[in-house]
Amino acid sequence: MRSVFIFLFFFLLTACYSQDVPTIHANRPRLDISAERFNWLKANISGGESGETYSRFKSSYDRNWVTDADTYLVGSDSSQWHYNFNSNSAFQMSKMTAFLLQLGTDGLAQKRCEFIISRYIEYLEGLNFNNYSGDTKENLLRINCDYGGILLDWTYDEIPQALRQDLSKALYRVLEYFMENYVLTPSGNSYVSSHNIYNCSITMHATLALHGADGLSSSQMSTINAWYKTLVDKWENGILPAFAYFRDDDGGWNWGAAYSMFGLPRQYQLFDDMLYATDKNYYQDQPWVRESINQYWYFYRPDHFTIHLGDAIIHLDQANRVMYRHAAQFGDPRSQYLVQIYGGVGYLNNSSLIFQKLLYKDFEAANVQHPQPPLNWWANKTGLAVSRTSWEDDATMLWFYCAPSKRADHEHRDNNTFTIIRDKPLILDAGFYDSFGTSHYNNYYSRTIAHNSVCVYDASETYRNFGKTVSNDGGQIESDRLENLNDVFSDDHKRGKWIRYASGEDYSYQVADAADSYQADKLDRFERRVLFHKPDRVLVLDHIHLLYTQSNERKAKYINHFVNRPEISGKIINTQVADHILTYNGRDYKTTNGKGSLAIRTLLPESTTTTLIGGSNYEYWVDGTNYPPDRNIDLVNEHPGFWRIEVEPTNVQENLTFLHTIKIGDNKNPASSGGKLISNANTIGVDWENHLYLFQAQGDTASMSYTANPVAGDRVLKIFALDLKSNSSFGVFVDDTLQRVGDANKNGVFEITVDLSSGNHKLVLKDTIAADPNPGTDPEPSPEEGNKESGSVLVYPNPTNGIFTVSIDEDTVSEFELSIYDSNGRKISEHHQNSNQANIDLTALSAGIYLLIIQYLNKTIKKKIVLI
Repeated sequence: MRSVFIFLFFFLLTACYSQDVPTIHANRPRLDISAERFNWLKANISGGESGETYSRFKSSYDRNWVTDADTYLVGSDSSQWHYNFNSNSAFQMSKMTAFLLQLGTDGLAQKRCEFIISRYIEYLEGLNFNNYSGDTKENLLRINCDYGGILLDWTYDEIPQALRQDLSKALYRVLEYFMENYVLTPSGNSYVSSHNIYNCSITMHATLALHGADGLSSSQMSTINAWYKTLVDKWENGILPAFAYFRDDDGGWNWGAAYSMFGLPRQYQLFDDMLYATDKNYYQDQPWVRESINQYWYFYRPDHFTIHLGDAIIHLDQANRVMYRHAAQFGDPRSQYLVQIYGGVGYLNNSSLIFQKLLYKDFEAANVQHPQPPLNWWANKTGLAVSRTSWEDDATMLWFYCAPSKRADHEHRDNNTFTIIRDKPLILDAGFYDSFGTSHYNNYYSRTIAHNSVCVYDASETYRNFGKTVSNDGGQIESDRLENLNDVFSDDHKRGKWIRYASGEDYSYQVADAADSYQADKLDRFERRVLFHKPDRVLVLDHIHLLYTQSNERKAKYINHFVNRPEISGKIINTQVADHILTYNGRDYKTTNGKGSLAIRTLLPESTTTTLIGGSNYEYWVDGTNYPPDRNIDLVNEHPGFWRIEVEPTNVQENLTFLHTIKIGDNKNPASSGGKLISNANTIGVDWENHLYLFQAQGDTASMSYTANPVAGDRVLKIFALDLKSNSSFGVFVDDTLQRVGDANKNGVFEITVDLSSGNHKLVLKDTIAADPNPGTDPEPSPEEGNKESGSVLVYPNPTNGIFTVSIDEDTVSEFELSIYDSNGRKISEHHQNSNQANIDLTALSAGIYLLIIQYLNKTIKKKIVLI
């Protein structure tokens, strides 16, 4: 009776849909691959790469699969055969055998398929799903709908009618249970849950297989049709809009790296099922699909493991459905190259991978060279920025994360975290995914304390995770689970805000505020700035505003995690646990992992202590307790981190600023801590390896000036200034003399070099130059004197052969200063004129654009002149 009510409810619901659902084809096969693909394979298995792949597959099938004791199908005497669907290989082999039946290349495929199906029907009729629970039950339903759908669809026209009918009835029972208990339920309406999306994909797969199937009653066929309409609605009005939002035009996703890798092939399976069963082409209808391949370029580290975003880490060592189908659909060099590498013979180390290649690879595609996607990547809806120094295995990689909204179940409380990898992880997210919801998971692994962010400890605070009281780590709070796309935009789900992202050929710069990730009465600002100046320098600047510092405990801690114990400068000033919890007064830290090395220096606050925590039985220490994983750690594939530092100011301050420099090296050139602080009312600067990095002291993002004093001379100094007023001109004054001029780009980033004589100097960067009438553009050609530029300062002719006039059309002007700079902001010459007009000869200079700085009365004007 329950199933009848559920059916009636959803039948009435789907009857209200105004959408047109795609018509399902009557012809089969229509799942996974098309009839045209089968026909192409039939015609191309005698030679070339497709023939070689088929031969390897068939040889393995004959030698390894049909001879296995659990799936024994050797010889023509079926009384000697055996097939056990409780074995790990039975489902995959059923698909392989149905494939051979479609291909018509195995004389025993027909008989084997009939035998397998008869045993499968017995297996299904003996299943009682109520005897299973949790993931075991859900995965059991998935695998039966997945492979059962293929078995029905690919053998439909080849097997006896009675057997086909019995298979349809048995599969219908599985799908009915799946739909009623996992999809046609309140939890089944979540459009941003990975489990539900997976389930909606697999139930659609089985629904398409059963649509119009022989052996179903008219009532069952009506139910199948209603389920189909419901699933189409879920995809087109719920799931796909969420995909389009999170994946956007950059290919990001919000489940975490490994889960994106797990989920994307299932999504492509849906696209293929709909394409071949209905002609509905989501590959072309959904613009984000093309960019989804970016995950394989930016979610993987140089060592080919996924970044540790969310749960689990997986290794890239094989081509999968996404690579093959993306390359075939789009002819995109990014996926074509992945197919060439990871679909190559050296990576096909088992018959399942060979079979997958045979199913999906475009064997007619030409080889491509290594593509060069941008080395800097930002998925703004996801909140992930990734930057690499190259696409080589020895590249340095930094990723930074601040999600605007959280969370899916497997996300962590890790806003404003970052990691650094060189050969191996150097600064890394810690902990180990032993299983979902374990003590280690709830108290450490998924919590802020296990990430490279900031914790603000208050002993009176209580934390909850999935409804349970958990450890007090001083970190970020639990977020309600997102269910629908609209949840992303609600105030209750806001957790982070991106303020700026900028990137250039040699840098990436990210600014984000994670204050909403913490208790509202604890802090209302946590802006983190991370500048990666390639290849080997990182600056991390944090502005934090703490609340109720007079009446509440506010132990703010900057945290970094390492695999190996770091060396710390200074002396031990407190030993809480010998060799495990030690507090130092030093401010420099060094560590190594693999071939990489790393050195950190604390520059702000100017008075701090650093506590080192880790080692055996203290690796996962939180507030007096260690929370180890429930199973052994695979140290080859997992990097759980065994040590951390906690940098803490000696005095509690309402407005707190952390500033750290990080140097990256290797075993041949070990990293050394560096950087000298320059700080005043409006500027935070770092003088580091002949670079001067400048930030606004209060964290403003449209600064008009910076001051650095004193700055040592006798060198060429590269100025790298951030958070300036965008698209504005600035001058660099050395000891009050204008030496260089240049422009901040659209993101407020300003780069220029200055030559400093010996001694100490005062450097001022300020916006003292009036705006150009045509900012960011070349001057309009004005060869005639009559076409002089408008305004008080006239420059003509422009363009010029090198001889031109500068005239100030103001009666009170009797003298002015003229400085000429090349396109790099370097001063070429300067002139003093005791009148309001000067004739200039630059014929000795090469053609190009030059800058004129004209100073008179209390004005400074910038003009551009083009030499031809």
